[in-house]
Amino acid sequence: PKVNMEVALRKQLVGLGRKSKLLSSISNSDEIIFYQTGEGEFIAKGTIVKKYFFDEKIVWPDEKEEEQVLYPYRLKVKVSKFKNHVDIERVLYGLKFIKNKEKYGGYLRTSLIKITQRDYEKIILASNEIPEVDKVRLKESLERWRKDFQKKDKPSQK
Repeated sequence: PKVNMEVALRKQLVGLGRKSKLLSSISNSDEIIFYQTGEGEFIAKGTIVKKYFFDEKIVWPDEKEEEQVLYPYRLKVKVSKFKNHVDIERVLYGLKFIKNKEKYGGYLRTSLIKITQRDYEKIILASNEIPEVDKVRLKESLERWRKDFQKKDKPSQK
């Protein structure tokens, strides 16, 4: 639910209802992307800062409502919200992990899935959230291109 996502982003915490094989393969510094079901948007990215742990403290609104822990398997995450949310329709046909484009919702309903680096980068690029390292590389590339262009543009001296 949307209210759970708001809590997750604010507390920088991901909660899962059951332990999965994928959960145990996650490491510190792994990158994740948050998708808001119902809105159809990728809304944030995160970096795992604490591998999964088990906690029986009630955190999310639906847990409070049911008076029980529903998501005891948790990951601590450093969250960065996208200034520009990415509508799934914008990137859908470029994402390899979604095989059946007509039924993409089924791929995104699960709480945790592994995607390729290429798909991750497509979503990041669509959000205009270019990491600082990439900005530096981009600036260096543009500078090299400008110098090359100036060399070619100079009249030859014979």
